[in-house]
Amino acid sequence: MKCALCNNYKQLQLSHIIPKFVYDYIKKTGLLNTRFVMPLENDGKFYQDGDKEYLLCHDCEELFSASEKHFCENIFIPFKKDGFYKAINYNNSDYFCVASILWRILFCDIRDDNQNFNNEQMQHLRYYENIMKDFLIGNRTNLGTIKLYIYFFEVIESGESIKDLNIHQSIRRGTSGYTLVSDNVYLVFCNMAGIILIAILEDFKYKEKWQNCEIINGSAQLQPPQNTSSILWASLIEDIKEIEQKELSENQQTKIDKKILENKEAYLNSESFKEKINDINLKK
Repeated sequence: MKCALCNNYKQLQLSHIIPKFVYDYIKKTGLLNTRFVMPLENDGKFYQDGDKEYLLCHDCEELFSASEKHFCENIFIPFKKDGFYKAINYNNSDYFCVASILWRILFCDIRDDNQNFNNEQMQHLRYYENIMKDFLIGNRTNLGTIKLYIYFFEVIESGESIKDLNIHQSIRRGTSGYTLVSDNVYLVFCNMAGIILIAILEDFKYKEKWQNCEIINGSAQLQPPQNTSSILWASLIEDIKEIEQKELSENQQTKIDKKILENKEAYLNSESFKEKINDINLKK
């Protein structure tokens, strides 16, 4: 089969779209996480891994794995451990990692066309997907006008419009990613348990604001505080509302309650419980 990145016909690996280290961390630090481990269509069975596809050959998979390891050790784990209260260093390996993750999401969205993009939108998306692919395989040294950002989703202490949502559990203990197209902007995003990656493909009216979030293809620092104004947040909030309107089956809820009761101390010390408390505090 043909590798999605290098286009060579080779045996394909079962590749994670969002890196495996994110799901490993969520599993390790939480007794359970119903935001991603128990799909509603899978009654009663816990699912503890992310979406995987036969997408890349071994060589391209290894190319991505090296940068993912660096990103995990130098950005993901430090943020999850200490928060974003001081500067975080990054380099071109981390830039490559962000580009590779967002390219995978964009590639799959174009291939599957689940959002029913029109012909003009699809033409634009394919153009930018090709730029990202050429950068990742070394055919170009930059992403042109595409800009990459990293946003650290910290604990929110107040917010009238989101206080009734389990936003900490959904974002800081969950994963998601898709391509967002509007009259104003084309962007791709990925949430990795509270680290949000963004590629702005086109910003027609320059309304996207990501202060202290942009990264460059080189060595630099991300400095707090970060401030944003983006169409992404409204889309994410609607996604969370839709998820929370779906009810667990009786069998699913019984299994969750049983697992908590059998591991009460572990649950109370877990990151899952901490984010649940953050959501409770937000509602006060």
